[in-house]
Amino acid sequence: MILYLSLFIYGLTTFISPCSLGLVSAYLTYTIKDASNRSHGVLVGLCYMLAMSLVFFIFGYALSSLLPVNLASSKLFYIFAGVLMITLGVNTLGLLEKVEPLQAFIFKISDGSDSIRSGLMSRVGGGNDFISAFVFGVIISVALGPCSLALVLPAVMMTLFNAPSPIYGGFQLLAFGVGHSLPVLFLSVLISQTRYLLSKQLAQVGGILKYVLGAGLFFLGVWLIIEAF
Repeated sequence: MILYLSLFIYGLTTFISPCSLGLVSAYLTYTIKDASNRSHGVLVGLCYMLAMSLVFFIFGYALSSLLPVNLASSKLFYIFAGVLMITLGVNTLGLLEKVEPLQAFIFKISDGSDSIRSGLMSRVGGGNDFISAFVFGVIISVALGPCSLALVLPAVMMTLFNAPSPIYGGFQLLAFGVGHSLPVLFLSVLISQTRYLLSKQLAQVGGILKYVLGAGLFFLGVWLIIEAF
């Protein structure tokens, strides 16, 4: 129960990261045209939450099913996970900007992810708001860039190390997905101006969170490598 609560709180916290908050806030402003219709906003938020929760449940179930049982406890996996977390942590802290080949590679991945996400989102708009919100939730969950991956990876690692079966793995990432998407339900009932002001304030906090997350990923990666030996 503590693990599920931890994943839920972690999902809730990571929502205020700049790469999540700005995109969602902009989309809600576009989708919810009638600010006085609060029930419409609630349904839009619930559709988004349902999509993200469903995607993360399937992701957690699939990971726990497809990954060999003894792999998560192997030395090689600990080392690989540690190196990946250190790399993402250093990139989140902005330290890779001085290494041009690496930064160019990361920018290429990020740009490709943004292009895919933008292309999919352009096809979402203009239809039913509820279907659009659901599809948007799926797109945000699936089309991960370096920033999004840095947010999700700790939750994935916690699931891989602690899920005794696929169904547990599914529900563990579901807890993260619910926490990460719950603020959307709150934002979706606010009028556009209030949503903009709140998002701006949260983004300032998210800027600090970015460095906390980067440092956390770095030290967690170091700890995993130490644990491997």
